[in-house]
Amino acid sequence: MAEAIRVKISRSDLLGQSVFVLVHFYGEVPDQGRKTLQSRVMELAQKAADPAIQYLLKHSGLLKPAGEKTTAAQREVERGHEDWTDNVKAHAKDHELAIPPKNPLGLSTDILGLDDKEFITRGLTMEFKNNLEGLIEDIENQQKKAFAHIHICVCWGMLSAKQQSYACDPITEASLHERHYPGVTHILRKDGESHVIQVIMLEDIVKRMKAGQVALK
Repeated sequence: MAEAIRVKISRSDLLGQSVFVLVHFYGEVPDQGRKTLQSRVMELAQKAADPAIQYLLKHSGLLKPAGEKTTAAQREVERGHEDWTDNVKAHAKDHELAIPPKNPLGLSTDILGLDDKEFITRGLTMEFKNNLEGLIEDIENQQKKAFAHIHICVCWGMLSAKQQSYACDPITEASLHERHYPGVTHILRKDGESHVIQVIMLEDIVKRMKAGQVALK
């Protein structure tokens, strides 16, 4: 969103040309219409970037020299990452996302067509909380979290089934069409809002596993 500038470094110009430093000003609101930055902001970014590069220079022994070929050990690590990715894809292919009995936390045909083999999502905003009340408290305190901007909440459980202005309803056979993502167990609603938050309540999933409804493979 901002412009890229060459870092003015105090030592090792070669390393400076090989490092990209991203300077983020915490707590500031971005001006998306601005095409240039103020000179004092640029100066501050320069002062932050130089120490970062000098820190890397002190630990240059841990950096891969320019033009050096990947070693056998490094390639083995990369191969391990590739194998992990392939295993995840294979697992997703072999374990259908369809509704029960194959997958009690799967999707209905209203969401996933009968012939669909893949499920692709857009970019989502997720929240992770110990209890659902933690998310509600953040929203009510207006801590830069808007109910309409949150898609999924992963939490252990909820302390109370009743919350003022909120309702958390479990997904049942009659409401399978409301589960938009695999694994969702509840729907969080707010008075006056058409948007809902998909909730993955881990306590509920553990109970299903103990009851033999969900099996790990």
